[in-house]
Amino acid sequence: MTLRWASALALVLAGFPAAAQAQRLAEAGVEAVATAADPGYAGGGLYAALRPPGRVRFALLLSAGERGDEPAARGEATLHFLLSPASRK
Repeated sequence: MTLRWASALALVLAGFPAAAQAQRLAEAGVEAVATAADPGYAGGGLYAALRPPGRVRFALLLSAGERGDEPAARGEATLHFLLSPASRK
């Protein structure tokens, strides 16, 4: 997998319109990840998020790809504090 291939995939995925997520309790999706480092990482994965009532959002991302010429995996857990949880923007 080359960084050029990962960049093309990211552009394709970015072209899909995103649904308004402001009022949903749960979210799920596909994500492309690329880093500009030496060696670089390029991969794709799945994410899931929960948005309980209130001002927080919990999200998990798991991806697989390549770092240099070796297989690699990446995980991410995030906690968001929403300033305007009722806003659709």
